[in-house]
Amino acid sequence: MTGATETPIPQLADIHLPEPVPGFPWAPGWWLVLALSIAIVALAAWWLHQRAQRNRYRRQAAGELNKLDQARSDQHFASAVNQLLRRAALQASGTNAAALTGESWHQYLCQSGGKTPPLDRATFDQWQAVAYGADAKLDRDALLNFAKQWLKYHREPTEKNQRFATTNRRPG
Repeated sequence: MTGATETPIPQLADIHLPEPVPGFPWAPGWWLVLALSIAIVALAAWWLHQRAQRNRYRRQAAGELNKLDQARSDQHFASAVNQLLRRAALQASGTNAAALTGESWHQYLCQSGGKTPPLDRATFDQWQAVAYGADAKLDRDALLNFAKQWLKYHREPTEKNQRFATTNRRPG
């Protein structure tokens, strides 16, 4: 009777697992996914590098602008900001935007500023007067905020903006 009550479990063989699926060689679809991934990463890296190179002058100008904040005289500050924005405009557009004066320079700054709030005419006139030697009080904070925003958001001029560069040049 003891033979009939014994369980057959000890007599069972262990479970045999199949061989593991090899991870290599991959199917052609995975090679395609890998190639596309590498191409996308390389393209993104190239695009980011190009963007950084295009915007390097913005970072340099912003650094110079931060140093100008400690300028002692309003005339030196106003003149330096004017020159800095003109150099940035020249670098960005490659046109004669830096040669604009008066109302055409004001319009160029306002129209090429992107999301920058436009510089009101009174602040612009005050800025230009102080930059060219007049004794007037300059609102440094307003000018500094405008210059920082303009450097951050300005874009190359559109065809509409380029007409200022060709029609309103300084005689000379």
